[in-house]
Amino acid sequence: MGSLISEVVTDGVKALNTKEPVAPVGRIDKHVDGQAGRFERIFAAHTRAHAVDEMVSHLMSKKDTNGDGVLNVGELGVPKDIFDKIDKNSDGQVGKAEINTAFHARIQAISERTNHLIARKDTNGDGMLNIEELGVSEKLFAKIDKNGDGLAGRAELSIAARTHAAFNNMISEILPPEKASKLDATV
Repeated sequence: MGSLISEVVTDGVKALNTKEPVAPVGRIDKHVDGQAGRFERIFAAHTRAHAVDEMVSHLMSKKDTNGDGVLNVGELGVPKDIFDKIDKNSDGQVGKAEINTAFHARIQAISERTNHLIARKDTNGDGMLNIEELGVSEKLFAKIDKNGDGLAGRAELSIAARTHAAFNNMISEILPPEKASKLDATV
């Protein structure tokens, strides 16, 4: 499932951070003006939600070894404390709706962290972070800066938070403790 998430997110970064429209922008940019207007952003959000639904369905089909349509802690393969956060009704099993909710909550938490990071570190006000503003090593910045333009935008930072534990920990350190614990409570 990790590679499916990475593929969807990487395509999204290309679409959001390139000056030239790439295939996903071409589908979203209905006015063919190289920008995403309100309608186009709503459409993109719907598309992302659909991608999450597909990932959850894929996860369920791969992990539901007994075919009962739900996953127990063993089938899901996560630590019990994480499973308990996903299992909102505490019945010892999670269905598509609970997993979908957990995915969306995690995406929202990462988005909030990313927005907070940019608000705190963006000294020149361009809405992007360069290596000096971000304050990370060149090696880590190269992993974050997917399009190689020397700037890390919201999409690139969100992907980094999802895929690089060290970067996610750095973001957590920037947030005030009460906000960090609130965000960490969402799986």
